[in-house]
Amino acid sequence: MSILAIYESLAANSVAMLDAARRGDWNTVVEIEETCSLAITRLRQDGDAIPAEPALRDRKAHLIRRILADDAEIRGLAQPHLEALGKLLNAGNVRERIERTYG
Repeated sequence: MSILAIYESLAANSVAMLDAARRGDWNTVVEIEETCSLAITRLRQDGDAIPAEPALRDRKAHLIRRILADDAEIRGLAQPHLEALGKLLNAGNVRERIERTYG
């Protein structure tokens, strides 16, 4: 698989993750993210070469910008859920400390 094909796949997956995030389907987001992680690992292992042809370089740059924009929106959608989870975990830790302290 060419580097550009990997970026095409990542871009398609980022759109799917964004769709799932917009629906609040976080399990699907995580599943797709795992697939993306494998592709990113492959890019790191194989080396992320810059295509020689200007049109291919432009396509790669466009895909990267699109992936980053999708990622930013996904993070924005996830942030309230992560904050709520953090509060829930913190509340559990406080309760445990109180129970240990006061039996």
